[in-house]
Amino acid sequence: MSREEFEEHLARNPGDREAFTSEYTVIRRDPAGRLTAVPYHQAFSAEMQAAAGKLKEAASLAEDPALKKYLALRSQALLTDEYRESDLAWMDVKDCRLDCIIGPIEHYEDELFGYKASFGE
Repeated sequence: MSREEFEEHLARNPGDREAFTSEYTVIRRDPAGRLTAVPYHQAFSAEMQAAAGKLKEAASLAEDPALKKYLALRSQALLTDEYRESDLAWMDVKDCRLDCIIGPIEHYEDELFGYKASFGE
């Protein structure tokens, strides 16, 4: 997909703007070749289900209440693409020996517009 094709699609379909520019969607072609936005939690359903399960398990084992809350919220966020509440919960985690990125955070890999967040390592 070119920048021009993306912009032309939005000019013809202004109702798609929010989904197409969302941090948490991929742009794919439907069977007819039209551009469509697919939420991350649907596009990567198997991976999100697996990761969410592991985070839920980790939350059950966490001793720190703030970390437990963050892991539980992030587990749910992977299944819904609603990350704000878990992002805020991470800021409440203090004195944690973990320093990790869980979920889509960075935008530098989106070389077309910089809209899409990518999952960190």
